[in-house]
Parts: sequence; structure tokens; C-alpha cells
Amino acid sequence: MFNNYPLFLYHHFLWHINLIYIAWIPDFTVVNMLYIALFGGFAKKEKIKRIKTIMMGGITLSTQIKITHTFNAPREIVFKALTESEHLKNWWGPKGWTFEVAKSDFHPGGVFHYSQRPADGNVMWVKFVYSEMIAPEKIVYTSFFSDEEGNSVRAPFDDNWPMEILNTITLTEDGGKTTLTMIVAPVSPTEEESKTFEDSKEMAQEGYSGTFDQLDEYLTKI
Repeated sequence: MFNNYPLFLYHHFLWHINLIYIAWIPDFTVVNMLYIALFGGFAKKEKIKRIKTIMMGGITLSTQIKITHTFNAPREIVFKALTESEHLKNWWGPKGWTFEVAKSDFHPGGVFHYSQRPADGNVMWVKFVYSEMIAPEKIVYTSFFSDEEGNSVRAPFDDNWPMEILNTITLTEDGGKTTLTMIVAPVSPTEEESKTFEDSKEMAQEGYSGTFDQLDEYLTKI
């Protein structure tokens, strides 16, 4: 074993190179090389997609939304506005909708469960499950539509909307202003869910921009 240790390091290095570049090198190069090494044959397109999805933790990099917004407030204040229910209820969600918090527990493993209702429509329940929270730098959580008990349900507006969304928020401060960067991506979507998400990108970005405009206004009051 030890006689082959340099060869082992070389193969280990190649393995990591494959993982790093697999998201953008053409499908029938690295992916097939990796498939041959692991399974002894060429991968079909469905398997290529599956391998790439697994390696990216269920996320396809091209199917994501990136939002950036700069607030005229220190990072600590913006972080609090994002992670305390007494603040969130005053700016999160569509303008003019009724917003009620059922449960809030802002730490890794915790949940934020709330309902929102338009003036002339039915109530919708949404649930966040936090996986990472580094004050005042980073927040990572999955979100999904739910019932009143917190069970995952299909989106009320489209049966092909992804069942679960991964949200990653980072905050950076410069000169007393805070820039928020948010990456939104579906988790292990079906082909139909990916298409629905892709087709809704522009609308979703407009929605997030409007929501963060509301946070801009709210930050002037706290």
C-alpha cells in the first residue's frame, strides 16, 4: 500500500479536480471519465444529469436566482431584521398582505413558520428550516409551502413549482452600508420543476427586489 502512496495522491488529486470543474466542463468529457472510473461504461444523458446533481448537493448551478441589494444600515442591524420575527413581520412578503408568525426559532435546526394572506385571497403557509447561521454574516435555509401543521405541500399557484428551495444569504459591510447577496435554487427538482423555476426567474427577482425595498424603508424606522 505505502509503495503506491504517490499514485494514490495523484488519483486523489484528479478526483478533486473532477469535482471542482464538473459543473462547467462539457458533459461527455469529465462526467463520462468519472462514470467509466466508477461504473465501467459511458453514461447516458439521464445519468450524467443525475451525477452532476448529486455532486452539487441536489442543486443545478444554472438553475438559480441571484439577488443583490445594498442597505444604508450596518450589517448587525440588517442581520437582526432578517432573523427576528418582531422585525420580519413588518417587512417580509408581498406589500399589503396579512402576515402572522406561528413559530420562530432562529438557529441551525430551527424553523420559521408563518402564514400570509392577500386582502382578497386565501391564506398561504410557508416554512423555513435553518441549516446555517453565522451572525452577522450568513444565513442558509430551505423554504417550502406548508399546511398549518408545517407539513410540506405543493405551491398553491403552480403544481410544478419546486417542493423545496435552498436560500443562501451573505452580508458584507463597507462604510456603514450592507450589501446582501442572496442565492435561491431548487433542491433536487424534477425536469418540470426546473422549467417552471427557470421560467419564473424574472418574476421572482422582481418580487425579492420589492421585498428588500420594503426592508430599506423599515430600516429607517428602527
